[in-house]
Amino acid sequence: MSYLVSSFVAIVRCVSDDRVHCEEESRIEELFSDEFDDLDFELVLCCFEATHRLAFQRRLAEAAFEEYGRLNIEDFLDAFLDPAEQRDPLFITNTFLMFRNTLESALLPPEEDEDEFNG
Repeated sequence: MSYLVSSFVAIVRCVSDDRVHCEEESRIEELFSDEFDDLDFELVLCCFEATHRLAFQRRLAEAAFEEYGRLNIEDFLDAFLDPAEQRDPLFITNTFLMFRNTLESALLPPEEDEDEFNG
């Protein structure tokens, strides 16, 4: 697991342009700051999956931040990473499509309620 933890740390540092200095013992919640937000975290997850052909379990997407935010990086990977190598030829494509959806949601303004315009 140490290789995967070190890799996760390296990806966080790369995505943050070395503005987030974390270690293997760092808690997930400690990563977040003005220089690193939820979109950056999603990018880290996608890059990690693509690098190692390992998927995070679906329950991570459904989990409350409080459930995993207090975990250190090693415990986070232990709890939410599926250890089976992904063999689906579209695995990486689907990973980045999920990130695209997250990015679009972050960049697009929330849709206004049409009734406000009609009333």
